[in-house]
Amino acid sequence: MFGSILRADQLNFLWRVGSWDNEPGNWDKKLPLSTILAFFPVGNLVRETRKVSLAVDKLFDDICVLVTAAFVLTLVPGFRLQERSLLSMRDRGTALLVFLVLGLVEEASASHSGWLNERIVAVCAAGLVAGPWVGLTVSVFVTWLAVKLDGLPLASIGISMLCGGLAGGWLYKWCPKLAQHPLTGFSLTLTVSLLRSGLIFFYTPNARAALDTFEQIGMAPVVRGLGTALILAIIAHVRDHDQQTRAAVSAEVRARRRA
Repeated sequence: MFGSILRADQLNFLWRVGSWDNEPGNWDKKLPLSTILAFFPVGNLVRETRKVSLAVDKLFDDICVLVTAAFVLTLVPGFRLQERSLLSMRDRGTALLVFLVLGLVEEASASHSGWLNERIVAVCAAGLVAGPWVGLTVSVFVTWLAVKLDGLPLASIGISMLCGGLAGGWLYKWCPKLAQHPLTGFSLTLTVSLLRSGLIFFYTPNARAALDTFEQIGMAPVVRGLGTALILAIIAHVRDHDQQTRAAVSAEVRARRRA
């Protein structure tokens, strides 16, 4: 197992030491264990393990933030109704505030290179659950944060965020039932995340090496898509539960009237 991570000159040296130790009269002149272990990159393994552990911890923190945001949205009366067209301006304003705060979470976090980017999730979810104007406002806000505070390229970030907010809002207007489906949120966020990475790669050649390894193989876009799907699934679950509760209460009232 260690042979694959050692250089050729290190393997050659260890092989010569082993041969020398096995010669007659040299059995008591073995190389110290600490010297042999120095050739194995144990420190690199520990650092990589710690890096993955920190990334997983941040991912769990981000998931907790998304769950909190979703449950806050379920407190809005309009999100508990089956017909999405009944969402009032007041409810949309509340949703806008929630998604703006969600976009700020990415800026307040210790690292901006996590697997789950709250800005992309906020933009896509805002359009899908509250319409094009909310999606457009959130996309402009998070673009300003990314460009002004993080120095990211305006063209790549702006195009991808505007596409996410407007596409989600268009789905909200065209087919509310399709927009509220978790699979729709996953697909939209995955597409927007890949578009963002591709635009950064195209407009900023010097930033190609800065793209996250997991993002290059598709892990980060998938996780972000699951984040949007999680928000939509929680809202849909609470809405269905309220509908079932109201139906049960109505059935009980009708039964008592007949009795």
